[in-house]
Amino acid sequence: MTGGNMNSKTIVRRKSDGLQGVVCFDEEKRQRPEGVVTVVYEGRSSVDVVKVDEVEEIGQENAVPCFNKCGAGRGASCCIFLVGEAGDLKCARHSEFRQILIARSRKPSSHAKRLPVEMYPNCQLPTR
Repeated sequence: MTGGNMNSKTIVRRKSDGLQGVVCFDEEKRQRPEGVVTVVYEGRSSVDVVKVDEVEEIGQENAVPCFNKCGAGRGASCCIFLVGEAGDLKCARHSEFRQILIARSRKPSSHAKRLPVEMYPNCQLPTR
C-alpha cells in the first residue's frame, strides 16, 4: 500500500525490526511531505513520523471498546481514549482527538488516567 492509502487504524510492521504499530490520525498531514505517516508503535505512547516504504501493512485495527474492559467506572484505571458518542462507546486512541485526550488526562480534574501502550486487545483490563 502507498502512504496515500494507509489511513488511521492501519496496522503496520516496521521492516527493520518487525515492531508493530498503528497508523493514527495526523493533524499535521498537510505540512508533511508525501509518503509519510504517523505511527504509534507497541510499547510507546508517542507517535513517530515514518516513511511508508519503511513499514508494511498488516491489516486494519478494529478495536471494540468495552465498558468493563476499558475501565469505565474504575477511576484512574479507566482508559483515557474511551469516549461516549450518542450513547455508544468509541475508542479514540488513533483518532483526531488523541493528543487532546492525552493532554486532558494530565489535568488533576481528569478521572481517567490509564494511557495504554499495548495494541488492541492487549490494551484492555481483565474483566472482573
